[in-house]
Amino acid sequence: MSRKIIIQVGDKIEVDLDDLKVLQGDLKELKPAREKALTDAILEDGFSSPFFAWRDPKGVLWITDGTQRKRVLVKLRDEKDYEIPKLPVILILAKDKKSAMRKLLKITSSFGEFNERGLHDFMNEAGIKPVELSSGNFVLPELDVPDFLHNHFDIDPPWQGNDTGAGNAEMQIALSTIKIKCPAKQKDTIVGIIKTALKNRKGVSIG
Repeated sequence: MSRKIIIQVGDKIEVDLDDLKVLQGDLKELKPAREKALTDAILEDGFSSPFFAWRDPKGVLWITDGTQRKRVLVKLRDEKDYEIPKLPVILILAKDKKSAMRKLLKITSSFGEFNERGLHDFMNEAGIKPVELSSGNFVLPELDVPDFLHNHFDIDPPWQGNDTGAGNAEMQIALSTIKIKCPAKQKDTIVGIIKTALKNRKGVSIG
């Protein structure tokens, strides 16, 4: 028998803007240029992407996708006198708040930029271990993961030779040497390309 994909999406509902609560806190910040881009998109194309939210046992709706859209809508309403109608929300299923927060980090949108202190606090509240950032559980391309782990968790990747605790031992499992197989005659060309791509990365060396 083939395996089934579990659907973790519930009903679609419509709610007032103020009924949606922000779950991610200061995890991401909306820089002025990106805020303008998102505002322009909403004004030009309308509100075409629904919110995703988790409903807690008390009935409170926590946004798992759409925090930046809410921030822009609040500004449009409070500062520019736009009327905001009821908004479409798709409910996601999660067993508790921590589970919902983990889902939020996996689907986090591209408009906001990570606030490292906010991400640190978010991870602590959600029970996310530092090693999970480098294990493939969360894909955060705009975040310099080694720098973040060093600055906020005092964890260094193994290539820096600073193995001073259990956290580092755990990281060495997740961050390992990458080996690339290629024809011998192409080795110098490929190594040159990789060195060029990584020359500005801190703590990276190529043997």
